[in-house]
Amino acid sequence: MDAATKATGLLVAHWACKAVEAEKGFEWRSGYCLRFVRQVVQAALGADAWSITQGLNARNAAAAFDAKGWMLPIIGNSIPGDLFFWTADRHGIHGHCGIRVVGNRLAETRFPRDLANGRRAWLSSSL
Repeated sequence: MDAATKATGLLVAHWACKAVEAEKGFEWRSGYCLRFVRQVVQAALGADAWSITQGLNARNAAAAFDAKGWMLPIIGNSIPGDLFFWTADRHGIHGHCGIRVVGNRLAETRFPRDLANGRRAWLSSSL
């Protein structure tokens, strides 16, 4: 991996952590995980970054990325800033996505079960 790719990933991971702490400016509602991820990427890389996902859900965005050859299988070598997509049925018909940050953690919006806990976007305990 070249230095520019690694630097871009670290920038996205940095913004993901900032988004988790932000009181406003980033989507945090359950069911809007792709919007959260898109907002983080655009904050880090500019307003035009990642517009391919506009109007899609996580499952369809993963398919669009795969069609462009941008998807890789998870083989244990992800780095901070990598985007993770779940498209299996257990994640609902829309799928789910998050951003790898430090320490094998993901920045992601809350699941419906987290509503009672008052969580907004959060860092998962591990991948």
